[in-house]
Amino acid sequence: MSHFEKLAKAHSSTIVFKKIDKVWEDLHHNWPLYVEASLKGHKLRKALVDCGSGVNLLPYFVFVALGIPKERLRSAYSLLNTFQGTPVKVVGTIVVSLAIGPIKTSNVFQEVEESSNYHVLLGSLWIHAHNCVPSTLYQCIKSSFKGKDIEFMPMRRRQRLRSTKTRSL
Repeated sequence: MSHFEKLAKAHSSTIVFKKIDKVWEDLHHNWPLYVEASLKGHKLRKALVDCGSGVNLLPYFVFVALGIPKERLRSAYSLLNTFQGTPVKVVGTIVVSLAIGPIKTSNVFQEVEESSNYHVLLGSLWIHAHNCVPSTLYQCIKSSFKGKDIEFMPMRRRQRLRSTKTRSL
């Protein structure tokens, strides 16, 4: 195998964020990274991708709104810390099917009775299981799924891309 072939093989799964991925000229923002997800056939626009979380969370109000029977919850006696550092009790755990783009998998979620600005929180469990590389700077997630490079971006970014393309014509 030549040096070039070895180099190409070593970098075949490399994920790169390029200048073209940048949607806004000014990247000095503090926006969280939200993507759209589908859970039990319901579209959830605010799936928060959080590299700092070690768990996936499904707030109880979403659990109730989706009509998931309480019997599906497995009891769990643990505490998690919120973004503010205060402890919150885990009501239980549940395994549900979640779809984001072409990725459709069963995932374990911790159920918490805490108010939130998101419908689902995807932590490092989901991120690592799907070889995802999220970027709050570029407001997207890149991954290699079934041998294909894929990218997820929030609605806000897709709208910005469309308006930028329209103006440049």
